[in-house]
Amino acid sequence: MDVKEIYLENTNLGHKKFYKMFNREDGILACTWGKIGTIGQTINYDIKLYQSLLQEKLKKGYEIIRETKIKTVPLSEERDKTDEIIKKLLYLQNLTLGGNLGHVTFIKNCIKKRRNNELSKKDLEECNKIYKLYS
Repeated sequence: MDVKEIYLENTNLGHKKFYKMFNREDGILACTWGKIGTIGQTINYDIKLYQSLLQEKLKKGYEIIRETKIKTVPLSEERDKTDEIIKKLLYLQNLTLGGNLGHVTFIKNCIKKRRNNELSKKDLEECNKIYKLYS
């Protein structure tokens, strides 16, 4: 699946507005908008609204300034991989981990992040490293 980030600007009729759409890997479309040069504000939408939101902005005079495509694995494969890691984390949580409080805390945080669908690829990689240390 292509994950797209599109940055649009509207400078027609004295407007100085931007609109950025980022298709996250978890099926959420994060949209940020505001005055050019500011941080703006962000709202999340279901990814199903991607095309309609893009068309709406183009009709309002926004122009695509930058479009980025990133190749990723299908979401179902990513979830399967994440669920496998969570099983490993639950196993590790029951070990003493050699008294390494940092690892225990990290694992507990990862489990919370997974429950909230906030576990990043970096977290996943670190979990694998910790698992390999103790298995």
